Parts: sequence; structure tokens; C-alpha cells
Amino acid sequence: ATAEVTLRIVYQPQAVFRIRPVNRCSATIAGHTEAVLAVSFSPDGRCLASGSGDTTVRFWDLSTQTPLYTCKGHKNWVLCIAWSPDGKHLVSGSKSGELILWDPKTGNQLGAPLT
Repeated sequence: ATAEVTLRIVYQPQAVFRIRPVNRCSATIAGHTEAVLAVSFSPDGRCLASGSGDTTVRFWDLSTQTPLYTCKGHKNWVLCIAWSPDGKHLVSGSKSGELILWDPKTGNQLGAPLT
């Protein structure tokens, strides 16, 4: 028997942040071919995940500032990404409303996209 799990994902704006101007760029990492629309640091701070208008999710090694994986699976812009608290999974959401779960250690997609 297969058990089905249903997750409720609710979006609610919760705060307004005032961001002070940045006068200089401390580092850049080239890779995405379109605008970067979402970024998130792993819970341990060693990895950065980014989502882009090029429909990919990328994992970056921050100690070497090099790409680890380019993950393809979305059919539209990647607008949001979030790490699991233990850092073992990353979920990305696209403009078309689908969610994809990724394994940050391999860059592989876990299961089928959720719509």
C-alpha cells in the first residue's frame, strides 16, 4: 500500500526590510544565463543555492566559489528556493506553480515535480 502525504504551503508576507545601499561587490560567481531570482544559504553556510529565469537551480561551493551542480527540471522561472532545516534537501518553486525537491549532495531531482 502506498501512503499519500499532503503538504499545505502558505505564503504570507510577514515583514518589510530596509536595506542599506551597497557600495561595492565583494564577489561574483558566473553561471546562470538569465537573471537570478532567488538565493538561499545552506543551514551550515557552506553552500549557496540559486534559482534563475533560465529555469535552473544551481548549487555553489562557497569556500571555492565554484559551481557544484546545475539542476534542470523546471519549465519556467525559478522564483523561490528553501532548504530543509538539516540541509539534506532543497525545494524550488517555479512561476508555473510546480515544486521540485533536490538532493544537494548529488544535484539529483527527488521524485516527480509537485503541482
